Amino acid sequence: MREVARGGCAVRRTYTVHVRPNENSWSLSVYGLNGGRAEVAVLDQVEAVARTLIALALNLPADAFDLAVQVLADAGTDWFHPVVTGLRPTEMRGTG
Repeated sequence: MREVARGGCAVRRTYTVHVRPNENSWSLSVYGLNGGRAEVAVLDQVEAVARTLIALALNLPADAFDLAVQVLADAGTDWFHPVVTGLRPTEMRGTG
């Protein structure tokens, strides 16, 4: 989580979301948020699910903070891929 001063009067937080591939889904965890874990079927669901997790856990509006999404390499492989929406983990294998 990072706090950024805007105009010297308000602070807007940025939460980092780590995304890792599973067999048929993506696991996401929100850095610094206890219980901030979920799974999604495709990458384009990450932002909405992460915003919901954070908003519910902290009782904030879902647009009250920013997200930084990082797709991390699978522990058993050496590939890394930028966020590409609509793909399932099995479609990413061997593309790195």
